[in-house]
Amino acid sequence: MQVSMRRIAALSAALLSATAIGTTALAGSASAAASSYSQCGSGKFCVWTEADGGGTYRYTTEDIKQLGSVLDNNIESIWNRTGSNVAIYTGANFTDRCSTIGSGTKRNLAGTAVNSVTSIDVNAAC
Repeated sequence: MQVSMRRIAALSAALLSATAIGTTALAGSASAAASSYSQCGSGKFCVWTEADGGGTYRYTTEDIKQLGSVLDNNIESIWNRTGSNVAIYTGANFTDRCSTIGSGTKRNLAGTAVNSVTSIDVNAAC
């Protein structure tokens, strides 16, 4: 019975972790020690919770209407390797302030965009 309960607990923890990131999957490593811009592969829109590609790393290739608790209002650096524009918004469902991130852009966010991103629209511009 203990083995079964451990498996259930592990599965529950994994599901909670996955749903905490948002309704659309953002993949990546949560390891801050290994975070850097080099993690971002071709075709991905990558984000980090600290400047210069530091902190928690995640990426997406799809639109995300609402970032989950790990990333919502907690993004400081980005790299757009999708091959097209990506629009980032301060509100859920692609609302409020918008910034267009051009293809190939790798930088720290600045001004009001720092720690205020709530949704990401891939293949879009403001």
